[in-house]
Formats: sequence, C-alpha cells, structure tokens
Amino acid sequence: MTLLLGNHDCLVMHSKDKKGRHRTTRFWAERGLIHCEDSKEGYCILSVAQFMTQVKALNDMLGKKSSTDDTGADADLRKLIQENVDTAVLIARKAQEQGMPSDPTCRTNYRIMRKTTMYTGNVGM
Repeated sequence: MTLLLGNHDCLVMHSKDKKGRHRTTRFWAERGLIHCEDSKEGYCILSVAQFMTQVKALNDMLGKKSSTDDTGADADLRKLIQENVDTAVLIARKAQEQGMPSDPTCRTNYRIMRKTTMYTGNVGM
C-alpha cells in the first residue's frame, strides 16, 4: 500500500509477526535519509544504502521467473511485493535528490524551506 502524505511519498507495509499479531511499517524520505516507523520496533533512520539492501532482499524473493506462471494467491503476492519494491525505489531516489544532512548546501536549503513562526506580542492591551 502506498500513501501520499503531504509532500512525502510513504510506503506502508502490513504483516504479522511470529505470534500472529498485526504489524505495520512505514517508510518515507526526509532530508536525504529513509525514516522507518514500525508498530513493533519503534522508529529508526536508515541510510539509502541500508534501505536499498532491504529492498534488494524483497526483490530477490521475486526471483527471475516470469509472473505468468503464478496463479491465485501467488500472483497477488508477487504483484504486492513488486509494487512495494517499486515504491521503495522511488522513495530512495527522492532521498538521494534531497541530499545528505551532512552536506552544508542541503542544510542551508532545509533552513530556508523550513516554516518560521514569529511571535508579534499582544497587540490589544
């Protein structure tokens, strides 16, 4: 499942753990890094390389065989995994375009784009 939240493309993956409990994991790109929020593990930040290693593992599960041989649940599962891989690649590209937070130009651009709140004081006394 892919969600569009404001300016963030977000990949939401649903699964079950070994005990059968529902688990939701969200991934999104922000400031050149991949942010992960897991209902079981909590929050973490991944580099693009770390994230792409996990995406490659998903892609390897699909194998090289044609999807025309898949029937029933196999075809649906293959389609879902392929959609997740495609969305993950887009999120990784977006993070690369944003640049790493260690880059001074990216920090400057983020500071310029960040919303600023100014307090003007109590006017009507």
